[in-house]
Order: sequence, then C-alpha cells, then structure tokens
Amino acid sequence: MTNKSWISLLGFLLAIALQMGLYGYPKLLTMGPASIHRWRQCDCLAMTQMYYEYNNPFLDPELLFIGPSGNGKCTPSELPIIYYTVAKVWQVFGKSETSYRLLDLGFMLMALVALFYLFRLYIPNPWLAGALVSLVYTSPIIAFYGISFLTDPSALFMAIVGTCFFFYYLQRRNWAFLLASALFFSLAGWFKISAAAAYFAISLVLFTDLIRLSNFGLWPKGNILKMMAIWSIPILAWFPWYAYAYYRGLIVTQGKMEFFLIGILPIWKMDSQWIWNTIGSCLADLKPQVFHRSVLLLLVFGQLFTFFFYRYTNKLIFWLSNIFIGIFILYVLLFFQVFNVHDYYFVNMMIVPIFMLLNCSITLYAVIKSTEVERFAMVLFGSLS
Repeated sequence: MTNKSWISLLGFLLAIALQMGLYGYPKLLTMGPASIHRWRQCDCLAMTQMYYEYNNPFLDPELLFIGPSGNGKCTPSELPIIYYTVAKVWQVFGKSETSYRLLDLGFMLMALVALFYLFRLYIPNPWLAGALVSLVYTSPIIAFYGISFLTDPSALFMAIVGTCFFFYYLQRRNWAFLLASALFFSLAGWFKISAAAAYFAISLVLFTDLIRLSNFGLWPKGNILKMMAIWSIPILAWFPWYAYAYYRGLIVTQGKMEFFLIGILPIWKMDSQWIWNTIGSCLADLKPQVFHRSVLLLLVFGQLFTFFFYRYTNKLIFWLSNIFIGIFILYVLLFFQVFNVHDYYFVNMMIVPIFMLLNCSITLYAVIKSTEVERFAMVLFGSLS
C-alpha cells in the first residue's frame, strides 16, 4: 500500500471511530441485552451460557427456558459457532458480555474495512469511498444490532467480506481471493441463511454468464471446473447443517419446532386486514430503523438515475443491484408476517441498499467525469460570461 492509501484508510477508520463514539459504543460495550428485542438477544446469551456452564457438545445447544417439551433443548437455525466460541473464551477469561460484544465489534470493523476496499475498486477517490461507507454506517439497524449478540449482523458482515473477496478475485484473478470468498460466504450462511442473498445473486450472474445470456467475462478460460468447485463450497457447507437442524428440531422439541423459526411466514397466509396492519407498522416503525428518510430517497432516486444513464453504469454492479432488489422483494413476501415488529429481519437485507448506493455512486461519478458534462459546462459558462 502507498502512503496515500494508508492515510485514506486511517482517515476512514477515524471517521468510523467518531461515529462509534457518537453512537455510545463505549457504554454499550459494557452492557448486557438492551433496548428492543432484548429477548432475542437473551436467547443468544442463554445458549452461550449453557455451553459455558455445562460444556454441552457443540451440536447440542440448550436454552435456560425448558419450554413445553420440558428439556430446554433447541435447534437454532444458525450454526452455533459464535455461542460455542464465546463460551470457550469465557471459560478462560471469565464470563463477560463485553467480550461477546467485542467479538461482534471485530466482525463489524472487518466488514466496514472490506466495504471500504470494495468501494475503492470502483470509486477512484478514497475519501469519497470512505464517506459512502460512513453513510452506510448511519443505518440504525447496522449501528445498533452490529454489536448486540444476534448472529444476524455477524452473518451480514461475513457476506460483505465474502462479496469483497469475490470482486477482488475478478480484478486480480487470484484463486486465493475466490477461496476466501467461498469460505466467508459459508460462514455467512451458517450464521443466517438469509445472508446468502449476496452469494445467490452472484451465482445467478455467474450462471447467465456461463450460458452466454450475459457477457461479463466472469469465468476464467480453461479453469471453469475449478471455479465451479470452489464456488460450490458454501452449498456443500450449508446443506448438512440445515438438514441436521431441521430433523434435530423435530426430535428434541417433539415435533413442535418451538423457540426458533426454521421455515417461512409468507404473505399469502395472511388476511387483508393483517396485511394492511403490517404495512402500517412496517412504514411507521421499521422503515426508520433502516435509514433516515433522506438516505432512502437518495437510494431510490439514485437507482432510477442509473436507468437513464445506463451507458455510464458498471454493468455488473448495475445488474447485481437490481437482482438484489428482486431478492429483497421475494424475501419480504416470504417473511411478511414478521414485519410488524421484527426489524432485525431486515439486517441481512442491508446488502441491498449497499449495492444500490455503490451502483448510483459509480454511475454519478462516471457522468460527472464524462466529456459530455464537461462540454455542457463549458458551453453553459461560456454563454453566461
């Protein structure tokens, strides 16, 4: 890295640290579960405590609440890597919510730095790239849930890192980047399968390129099978866990599948009044948790802007951002029943506004730098002088 690169990275980290201070992180890091949905945060801590106190086997998580089945056994949809790891840390250094939050903070910082480098691939100005990522970090959902014991944000952060490594693979054609991408996507899907949205969006583009419906040049000549093998790692990693989680859930809860959702809660099982009530709650209570209204308007109009200036877009980012929007719509329809109150279900969909922001930023930057704009400005100022 050049001196300029180091300076821009340090400037970006300083801005993030300032935001963390404004968000009250020094105090929050010392707190237990707090604010909204603390019950779900307590679930995560409860499984960690059971690993800590009773040395439960890795694949045998338990809650403090025994439930109707009377045994406390549970099967969360997420692979309990984080709970088990934090429990082992507690056994060495002592029980502390701070150590759990610090692990979450480490994941967050890794993702924000990865996002900075992803934006730097397409935004030549490092300060502008840093400012855009700082804008992403103004999201209340990311800022609050990012260090809140839930696995949802950890899954999002792993997906962001995996996405960054994939785009670095495309730039450098280094197999290590592709392998790192596959491994981070595996972690993302293990933490929460909804975080696999980025993996499936990229896979769709890879498929269209393979069958010549698109021409992004994503596949390496002569090494297609090698790329397929590496890119299949997440699927091979996810399937055994989710099959196990489902069937273990049926067994330990005596068929009741209590505590955790392993399935969907779709809109088509709701009546019209329920749907309208959910829409009202979502717009009034959940929408402000995603971004400030001004940022949401910027993203919507920015995405529309790229359609009018399509020739200035980065075609891969443009189509990926629109695929993400399609995935988001499908996700909302499949889990619509939770959107009356469960804002953390939006966490893993934050990859959608991130790519919308990247798409419109690339396009706007290209438009401003274009010769047509320069020529128009010269004519305009020439006529005014």
